Amino acid sequence: MKFHKKHLVYLLGSVLILWTFFSKNDSYISGQKLQVVSESNSFNFAVIGDWGVRGKLQQKEVAQQLNAFTKSEGLDFIVTTGDNFYPVGVESIEDKHWKESYEDIYQGASQSIPWYPVLGNHDHGGNLEAQFAYSSVSKSWTFPGRYYAVEYKIANGQHMLMAFLDSSPFHDAYFEERRYKGIEASDSTAQKKWLKEVLSESKADWKLVFGHH
Repeated sequence: MKFHKKHLVYLLGSVLILWTFFSKNDSYISGQKLQVVSESNSFNFAVIGDWGVRGKLQQKEVAQQLNAFTKSEGLDFIVTTGDNFYPVGVESIEDKHWKESYEDIYQGASQSIPWYPVLGNHDHGGNLEAQFAYSSVSKSWTFPGRYYAVEYKIANGQHMLMAFLDSSPFHDAYFEERRYKGIEASDSTAQKKWLKEVLSESKADWKLVFGHH
């Protein structure tokens, strides 16, 4: 399958997405693999990063274009590449940042499809569990753990594997900064082992890896 430049951000087509919403009693475990079944041979997605700034710095304008693009191109999901909430993440699922940087900004079509996030270094300044737990109260936010995978199976029998990483623990300098308190609990060795296994064991036709860095 050949990609043109315009396909670097999205793939043309459509997909029927089936995913399980997390209940409030679920535990958010790194290394999960979510399964998505498609009724089409292709799909669209967009990628954004460094975005949670309470509507400032043209965030609203970008969100409007993303919403329009979701409708015009039929986007099936959105990937975020971290630094979801500036400057130091969120503290709970009730944090005002959710409303001011996410719910009130990305409205309409762009919140009717799954968002697959990863953590950025700024997210490590807050409560990481809150970002995972928000999956239980949001119909779009789909974040099962620090690192995870999503496998899309499409109608012609082919499929794509997407691996989502927490790349901050691979930067030693972050461990010296107090504002990134959440990074101390990260196990980079376990994450690398998981990534190697999930990529080598998968027979997917396409394999994409997403991280903040």
